[in-house]
Amino acid sequence: MKIAAIRGIPLEFKNHLILVTIHPSYLLRLRAQIGFEREQAMFLKELAKVAEFERAAET
Repeated sequence: MKIAAIRGIPLEFKNHLILVTIHPSYLLRLRAQIGFEREQAMFLKELAKVAEFERAAET
């Protein structure tokens, strides 16, 4: 299974909710290339999803 196929989709793994994303160093390597802004925006959306999961788990 490719990461791109499940990236950003919440999955359950061993009774934990996980979210597959890229490693932040990928953005550093991509910085000067086409596609950086799209990848950065997607990564930030994924981090926001994780924050939502955490807030929901606290209640």
